[in-house]
Amino acid sequence: YDRILSPSSRLKITLAAMGNQVIDRDEQIDSTSLVAAGFMPGQLGGLVPSDFNGLPRDAVENEVYSTGRYSTHILYKKYFGQGAFKTTIQAGLQASHITFNFEHQDILPFESNFTTLVEGRGSSQLIQPYVQVVKPFYKKEGIREVETWTIVGGFHAMYLTLNGSAVVDPRLMVTYKYGDNGTVGLSYGIHSRIVPLGSYFTEDVNGTLVNQNLDMIRSNQVTASIRQVTNLGTLTIEGYYQSLINVPVTVNPSAYWLLNDRDGYATEALTSDGTGTNMGIDVGLMRPLFNNLFWTVSGSIYRSTATTSDGITRASSYVGRENFGYYTANTLGGEFKVRESKKEDGNDVFLQLGVNLTLGTGTRFIPADEVASLEAGELILDHSGIHSSRTGNYHRIDTRVAVRFGSWLISLDLQNATNNTEEIRGTWMRFGVVEDRPQTELTPLFSIRADF
Repeated sequence: YDRILSPSSRLKITLAAMGNQVIDRDEQIDSTSLVAAGFMPGQLGGLVPSDFNGLPRDAVENEVYSTGRYSTHILYKKYFGQGAFKTTIQAGLQASHITFNFEHQDILPFESNFTTLVEGRGSSQLIQPYVQVVKPFYKKEGIREVETWTIVGGFHAMYLTLNGSAVVDPRLMVTYKYGDNGTVGLSYGIHSRIVPLGSYFTEDVNGTLVNQNLDMIRSNQVTASIRQVTNLGTLTIEGYYQSLINVPVTVNPSAYWLLNDRDGYATEALTSDGTGTNMGIDVGLMRPLFNNLFWTVSGSIYRSTATTSDGITRASSYVGRENFGYYTANTLGGEFKVRESKKEDGNDVFLQLGVNLTLGTGTRFIPADEVASLEAGELILDHSGIHSSRTGNYHRIDTRVAVRFGSWLISLDLQNATNNTEEIRGTWMRFGVVEDRPQTELTPLFSIRADF
């Protein structure tokens, strides 16, 4: 709901409902069943037995994560002054009612019964009020008023009813426009986020919730940027530094750092004493759709470190090389009219084509303890070598084909269109053998969208 209340004020209200469920079940084939089926230990690496479905197997891990979110966003804008360079004050409130059901059970190494690691059901609310003031400055050039400086300041607050944690994040940005096509900027702000909800419901052996009082993760961020419009598109160069605090780490000294996790939730007692740093330079060249074509060329060189409860600072899992990582994503696409409507109803038909090439240094992961894994019959990680193994360089090609007509868009996206599975993303155990875990194979995504 978007309404202009007066020549100097505006109100916008958005309502949304969303939900998802993730189910992950791991099963294990008993080694005696493999031998009985005629397979010898060690000969199964990379193979799938033809009678795999007929072999008895037992669940060794069950994970079910369900969440629902009902949100409203109320935004009020007020303008002050005359002409094109008005001062704007906007105040808003984002409020979400979150429902959840988390369950994670494992059969731990050398044990035979399930242990509940994460369990929680219920609801919580996340309240986020904010205020922002935009003050432009300008100068006279003949009969024209030309923008020079702009100052943007305000705060963003968060309150989570689940455990009563609250923060207020101040933010300030100053930009200067030189000429007609260039802008430089400097900004500082604190940005906070709640811990992934399931990690608040980690249980110890007595069934006690041990992570209910975790603080929000916070990042002090400084960014300097330059933006220049060229004939090839808009060039943006941005340098940044982030100082992270309140990152959950284990109570007992270890190398665990919650932000290194890629899936699931924390499975042991944590405290909000970890820190970290991120720094880097991003470069991007973007041209919006013009003469049927658009493109984006972007790259980043960065460094990311984590300081854990054992007092040691290490490269985080997001850095593929020893001291730095790089990442680049490059997109080329276009939209072409393939049929013109004979009526003035706007129902022309357009064909959209696009391709994206992603390159990067890969990530770090925890290596497997092969001896212990073979003894236990399941994957056991070697935490003494925390994130000491690297996946190597990474590349992927994604493609899109879509048809747009009237209010409808029908699309087919192919992620990893070349089915590149040579690069690894960690280790796993298959049929009693520790192996490198390949990247996700070609994944088609079909979607239909209607705007009304």
